[in-house]
Amino acid sequence: QAPTDTDGAFVVDIDLSSLGADWCRFEQDSVNLRMESQHLSNQDYNKGKRKFFEALLQRPRIYFTNTFSDRYEACARNNIHRLLGSLESSDTSGCPPSRVCGG
Repeated sequence: QAPTDTDGAFVVDIDLSSLGADWCRFEQDSVNLRMESQHLSNQDYNKGKRKFFEALLQRPRIYFTNTFSDRYEACARNNIHRLLGSLESSDTSGCPPSRVCGG
């Protein structure tokens, strides 16, 4: 559900801002989120993750404010596409290998 006021739009955009971070930060956030959902099987977690990210990609814009859209939109879309591609080939966490970020 979209925010109904400017303050709400900024709150949502702040929450989603890491989607538009550099790949290493995006990847680390993905790993951290997975750690918070250890009660889910990889299959169930990845299914929900895919559904969430595909829904974001269906939006005309991921971010609700021009400030965040101008700054993060392109990178966020690239990160999401890259992550979804990794889900296709992953049989474990659904996250790309951590060596991408030297970890």
